[in-house]
Amino acid sequence: MILHPGHIRNSIKPEIKFICGFIAPLNNWSQDEFNSRIVKQHADELLATLKRHCLYPSFCKSLQGFELPHTIEWDSFGSGLKKTMQHNAAQILKKTSILIKIQTEFRNNGIPVIFLKGPALSQRLFGDVAMRYSWDLDILVQAHNLGKAIELLVNSGYSGDLNSSLTKKQLAYCLINFQHFTFYNTEENSCIELHWHITSLDLLTSINTDTLFLNTEQLIIAGKPIIVLKPEYELTYLISHAAFHAFHRLQWLYDIKLYFEQPAFNKNTMNEFAANWGFTELFSLTGYLLNLYFGDINTSIPTIRKRFIKLCIYLVNRSSPELKRQYGMGDHLGRLLILDSWVKRWDLLHAVFTSPKDWKEIKLPDSLFVIYYLLRPWFVIKRLIKIKAMI
Repeated sequence: MILHPGHIRNSIKPEIKFICGFIAPLNNWSQDEFNSRIVKQHADELLATLKRHCLYPSFCKSLQGFELPHTIEWDSFGSGLKKTMQHNAAQILKKTSILIKIQTEFRNNGIPVIFLKGPALSQRLFGDVAMRYSWDLDILVQAHNLGKAIELLVNSGYSGDLNSSLTKKQLAYCLINFQHFTFYNTEENSCIELHWHITSLDLLTSINTDTLFLNTEQLIIAGKPIIVLKPEYELTYLISHAAFHAFHRLQWLYDIKLYFEQPAFNKNTMNEFAANWGFTELFSLTGYLLNLYFGDINTSIPTIRKRFIKLCIYLVNRSSPELKRQYGMGDHLGRLLILDSWVKRWDLLHAVFTSPKDWKEIKLPDSLFVIYYLLRPWFVIKRLIKIKAMI
């Protein structure tokens, strides 16, 4: 059986439909059509949704040549949008400077590094580092350089949700079950995700990290060469990352859409690439979601993934406060629904039995590592209560 996008498109929130239709590069709306559509939206909700999905830079770009309705409500919307863009531009320029600094420090210490998403992706897709929101910097290193990379970040003023030194059991568990550590530098207001896999357990594609380091290229940012993945590998990463998080942020899907629409993109070549690396179904599923939200790619998928599609729509429709409570569990549920074997599902479940956050709260020797599994429910409930209190 086939599940067509039109069958479930009505479950998408109206403001999301409006945003996706407006930012589509093929949009040929007139001012009158724009007026007739935008007046049906609630200005505050529209701005909140643009921020929630990090699509306000693309919305602002599409807004050029259009006039917002001349009312207090929409004047406030325009002012809020402008302030958000100015703040984003300032933050991205700062992150770009940190990105260049990190690459220099890693290179000087003999650590090859690849930058994922962030300002580099914005430069590739838009020709402008500030046209895409980025909260953190994602960098990829090979597993054998992980210890040196952590030490370098710690010496540079970063700290994270892990002990300064992991035991052998903890490190082995991380290398198998996770894909990154998160580090923060409060002085620089900077967040770095240090990756050694593109997804936990390499569940969604068979491409390994060593292969990725053999397929890189340079991208010039601020006159400096930045190391990034070759296009077909970067697109694979973008799809895997979005699917790993159940596509709950539309920015990720829009990035993929822009990749598909680049003149040099060859869909037939990408289909062959997907087949070679074992993510043909994931590639097709992504095309389905692009069709669902942007309506310009003719594709369909078996109904076996209907539950995953419904979960994606549910998470996309959530507001930011709701998402804080739900996206973590939603991500895990999405991974269970998208995986194609019970062996992989068990590997995924095993990966959530404990985490570095638990190890930081209670320190146990490797001989008692199994106790972390027993304490996991307590850790989870404690953090859920903390999140609820923050909302």
